[in-house]
Amino acid sequence: DMYQNHRAIGEAIKSYPREELFLTTKLGMEELLPAQVDGAVPRFLKELGTDYIDLLLIHWPNPDVNLADTLEAMVKWKERGEVKAIGVSNFVRSHLESLA
Repeated sequence: DMYQNHRAIGEAIKSYPREELFLTTKLGMEELLPAQVDGAVPRFLKELGTDYIDLLLIHWPNPDVNLADTLEAMVKWKERGEVKAIGVSNFVRSHLESLA
């Protein structure tokens, strides 16, 4: 999302069978509140022109956001089937331990 290339990627992949692709995107630091996740995922799907995202990541931890709440919002999208897997990037051990 931060690279603003969802639409370009959606255009580039539209001629490929979706099941042959593994599509990953990330939530930026500024969109980690649950309401922001709930706004971002449908937008990502629309921009990418797909029914689901294979992997949705938190790009960077945000110390001002309760990341357990963020993960809970992401799990909701996973349970709906619009996100197949969730994860994190750029986290260190202490970030992960704070989620336990």
